Amino acid sequence: MITVFSLLLFFWLHGQPQPCEVYGRIFEVDDPIEANFIVYEGTEAFADLVVYEQRNRLYADKQGMWYFEEQKENARYRVFFTDKESEADFVVYFTRFESFAGCDQ
Repeated sequence: MITVFSLLLFFWLHGQPQPCEVYGRIFEVDDPIEANFIVYEGTEAFADLVVYEQRNRLYADKQGMWYFEEQKENARYRVFFTDKESEADFVVYFTRFESFAGCDQ
């Protein structure tokens, strides 16, 4: 019971990670209830995070680098992609160039 309380207190004090902190192994879920984040894919000009999709999980180690896992258990974060920007926790834009990935925050 103390452990659960400690975790809840930690997340209440620190909040959810910011978009720039979401990188690494990602799993796309079909149900928003299962997601850590609800994400909207928008334009580069209005994106909170520019994402480059890595083909190797070892290179998804900094801002904007995502590797999509096939198994939920291996993922660091679970995301749900919505088609309504107003429902999203943050907006991403997928780039074809690794050097463009990251955050301006």
